[in-house]
Amino acid sequence: MKRTVGKLFFVTATLVVSVVFYSSCQKKATKAGSISGTISYQGSERAPIYVKAFPWPKEAQRLPDIWALEPFTTFPTIEQKELGPYTLSNIADSTYYLWIWMDVNRNGVVDYHIPEPTGWYSADRGGLDPVTMSNGHDLQNINIVLKKPTPFPEEEKRIEHGCLKSIKGKKMLHLWGTPREKGYAQGYLVGPQIRDMVEFFSVEFGARSATYYENTVIPFVESNFIFSPSDIDELDGMLHGMRDSGCDMIIEALGREVKQSDLKALNCYGEWLSLSCSSVSAWGPLTQNDELKGGLILGRDMDGEIDLRKTTVLSVLIIAIEPSSPDKKKWVSVMWPGFIGTYSGISESGVGVFTHKGNTDSDPGVTGLTPKSLIVREILETVSGENAIVEAEKIIRSFNTPAGGALGVGNILHVVSPYQGQSYPAAIFEDDYYGSVIRYPGEISPTDPHCLVCCNTFLKYQVASPQPAQWGRRYHDLIDKLTSFAAYSRTIGRQEMIDLLQTSGSRRTEHSIIFQPNQMTIDVAYEDLAHRIREAPLCQWTSYKWEELFSE
Repeated sequence: MKRTVGKLFFVTATLVVSVVFYSSCQKKATKAGSISGTISYQGSERAPIYVKAFPWPKEAQRLPDIWALEPFTTFPTIEQKELGPYTLSNIADSTYYLWIWMDVNRNGVVDYHIPEPTGWYSADRGGLDPVTMSNGHDLQNINIVLKKPTPFPEEEKRIEHGCLKSIKGKKMLHLWGTPREKGYAQGYLVGPQIRDMVEFFSVEFGARSATYYENTVIPFVESNFIFSPSDIDELDGMLHGMRDSGCDMIIEALGREVKQSDLKALNCYGEWLSLSCSSVSAWGPLTQNDELKGGLILGRDMDGEIDLRKTTVLSVLIIAIEPSSPDKKKWVSVMWPGFIGTYSGISESGVGVFTHKGNTDSDPGVTGLTPKSLIVREILETVSGENAIVEAEKIIRSFNTPAGGALGVGNILHVVSPYQGQSYPAAIFEDDYYGSVIRYPGEISPTDPHCLVCCNTFLKYQVASPQPAQWGRRYHDLIDKLTSFAAYSRTIGRQEMIDLLQTSGSRRTEHSIIFQPNQMTIDVAYEDLAHRIREAPLCQWTSYKWEELFSE
């Protein structure tokens, strides 16, 4: 895990989760010590508690995944019968990380779909931090707090200007009205989940430290980013709705209530937290079959936003938005509670915008920036399907700062629209705070003029000091899969797009999306917590027609 301050402090996020208390690589331990502290939990559940101390890996950015290791682990496990003091004895000299969970259903493994309370040692109320044993000394006061995210309520909830319901087994939030009315409805309907996103995603997973979050992330967001008066109205309405709903506003890690700056930081997390995604679109001859009839199809893997408690999997939402202004278009987002913009969205015009991290980091010297989630919202609310690429470019350029670019961090926008014979129904915008270019189909591999592939590297935009290229396995594997389709004259439909997303997906893919703008349908798949399937595109896909998402 890495943080630097300069061209900004970019927090590089990776998935972290657990395993056990014995250093198998410790060959010359001379004396064993102990680790002790207390375990606390504010919830009402009482069940066996497992305390584990896993060897800290040499590459701290790739900590083990508990679901990958647990079935095969031979390390001993300490079972704690109740809350309060604990002691791990006979610990050899080495570096460890501590992981604890309450086994509510008593099956011996962590279950995130329930969810079960979990906790770990953190030096500053954030991410996992190492515990080092040396010279057989005993470590004391290694205290751990168990917590769990709040699941959505099973029953439907309604309020003026909003409704939270289930459609085909997935949670959907429908909002309408003025910005303040929409914000209030969202805060009232999903207040606990918004609070969880701030604490468990922004503080624990993103900043990995309460002090770093308060002293670096929040000041950066407040100093560098602009929120319009209507944006502020919506965020304040959200806070008001949370309070009126009776939601517990306290963020325990920060020792205070959720405030406006937390919602701002959440809405521009992509400008201070480095993550990855991939997408591919195809149309025309590549989709000329009975299913798509030459129409455009796009697939998108959302990779990396999997916090330690799986909050981003448990709380993913399909959000349908109806602006009050008659000149604004309806749009749909696949995101999380607390957002007024989006990184994955589609509009009633058939325009889709999907964001990806590019390979330049934020620059704290560039101010006057608009969060990219709100730039995406502006595209969705105003761009028509007939001339989407030209109109989207004008909107992006309208947010340019004196530095020359519009986006506060290197970013790649995959913009698509219904294919109606035009030259470019899709394009990729490669942008940062100093400038941008548009990558058109056929310019860079794949050279077929009827498809585009996007991961996390600028392929056309030249930057002065780029971060290391991130083509990696995903980009090349997508090219190989497209090449195999072409070699066997296999056109692309829904199943082929699922195959492509399974090719580029990983155990960090929390959800996947397929959008067909000509048919106005969207398919979504989420990581399956109940069945422990960690790659979203391998999980069950659910299809929605546009009108289903706005039905009462």
